[in-house]
Amino acid sequence: MCRNLAKKNKIILFSSLALLTAIIGGLILMFLNINIKFDANLIVPVNNNVVLLEGEKYTTLAKVDSQGNPTDEPFKIVAFTDMHLDTYRKKGRYTMELFIENIKAEQPDLVVLVGDNITSSYNRGRVRQLCETMEALNVYWAPILGNHEGDNLQSVSRQKMGETFASYPHCLFEADGKKLADGSSVWGVGNYAVNIANSYGIRQTLYFLDGGSFASRQSVKQLGLKRKSYDHLKPSQVRWYSQTVQAISTLEGTVVPSMLYVHIPLGESDIALSQLPKADDGSYIYNQPSAQGTMLEYGLAREEICCPRLKNGEPYS
Repeated sequence: MCRNLAKKNKIILFSSLALLTAIIGGLILMFLNINIKFDANLIVPVNNNVVLLEGEKYTTLAKVDSQGNPTDEPFKIVAFTDMHLDTYRKKGRYTMELFIENIKAEQPDLVVLVGDNITSSYNRGRVRQLCETMEALNVYWAPILGNHEGDNLQSVSRQKMGETFASYPHCLFEADGKKLADGSSVWGVGNYAVNIANSYGIRQTLYFLDGGSFASRQSVKQLGLKRKSYDHLKPSQVRWYSQTVQAISTLEGTVVPSMLYVHIPLGESDIALSQLPKADDGSYIYNQPSAQGTMLEYGLAREEICCPRLKNGEPYS
């Protein structure tokens, strides 16, 4: 009996040691900088004359002359999406180097990252690495979160990732929670607006909204969505957008055109794609309107649009 008890104690001891080793190993990995190795010599600062205008109620960018006055020069925005900078080192190197080469070639005034930027586990180092790369490129950048940011147990949380982004001088991300006119909170991390100004004032406002990850159980039940459906913009975000458009237009004395960036597409995009005319081989036909007037002028659609089946917040079939 004593022999059996000793054997059992050995098993328990070895199991405990294995569990303790796994926990310690996981904690070490969590705080290690699992970065992407790429040729940092490719980084050359962007040569533009874009500044943040001081004293504005909302974040406002402008191209300025030598005296610091806003000019009417064209404003170039380059957008990247779904870079998925993860633990696959070889893929990450190619992605980072092509990313940098494109920015060098285009010399943009603003870089927009439309979600799924830093993914996979143990990504604390890669978050910092992306931020430091953007600082070295010396260009303003505006990221939003995609459905894969923070979806791993060992990932930096969405809130922490947003706070890290916002801590860098050239990043326009706003991690603070927004409020509606009635004082209620706006859902999401990283809802913010950026104005583009010229000599006449604000000529366009860019809106960045958190599209979430996957629909909550409550949304699935209330809206009749499929289980594990993609997330969607919430009513509070739509109200915040509407109120901000009105507030900026009031400041300017005219309606300011706007553009929206969100990672998970709106259901209307899926509806529009389904209406496009197709050739016999299944490819989309260019420059020919559908019966509903939808037309594809250029571009490719190589996969289905991944979005919740919602139109104006209501389910559609």
